[in-house]
Amino acid sequence: MTMNTRTPVHLTWLPLVAGLLPLTTYHLCFVIAASVGHLPWCNPYIDSCTSISATGRQVPEMLVFKGLIIPAAIIIAAFWTIATRWLQQFGAPWDNPITRWMGRLGITAALFLVIYTVALGIEGDAYRPLRRVGALLSFTLTYLAQLLLALQLRNLRRAYPRQFPVWPTPVLSGICAILVLTGVISLLLDGFYPAYDQIEDALEWGFALGLNVYFVAFYFVWRALGVRIGVRIQTLELHPCATTEVDQAPT
Repeated sequence: MTMNTRTPVHLTWLPLVAGLLPLTTYHLCFVIAASVGHLPWCNPYIDSCTSISATGRQVPEMLVFKGLIIPAAIIIAAFWTIATRWLQQFGAPWDNPITRWMGRLGITAALFLVIYTVALGIEGDAYRPLRRVGALLSFTLTYLAQLLLALQLRNLRRAYPRQFPVWPTPVLSGICAILVLTGVISLLLDGFYPAYDQIEDALEWGFALGLNVYFVAFYFVWRALGVRIGVRIQTLELHPCATTEVDQAPT
């Protein structure tokens, strides 16, 4: 059987899901863990009572954490791939090392998120550095990729002032500024504040919130610009007792 279609599979929703799915997972797993007595009922953003990792260390919350965060990482990697292509379509000067590094950093961050998630909840000293390095690099590289995207969007605004709205640049740049300020404060307190361990978890939750809010905000940037991004399936051939051949071409 052969099927031809020109209907694209739209992917403009990717940044929305890339932001909401991790946030939903963190809070859902916290509720599950607290409900079964693995964590105390509290406000982690204020009380600094538990880390994000603690919401996915034990069964049953661990199954939900792994089952949702790994797909979220795949969606995040897909977003950075498409965002890179989107910028490159504008041609020079956006098809440049900044855009390419933005995509590489974002995809690498998604990979480390998968490594961190897989290692979470597994006992043994060998997995402890995987969790720490995975979480640290996932957060750090995601932030750097978001910073480069905000920079490129600001340049697009300057080049096409009539086509691009004003609000995305200050909103995305503001989120990046808050995130870097949070990171600097965390480093300073870690070095000079004896009771840093009592507020470390709250800073982690806040940083994760900022990273994911950025993705959600960028979804509304694409909506404001009327961006339509999708993959068009040109030909699909199905043969009984044979392999399936799919020819895909990006729109």
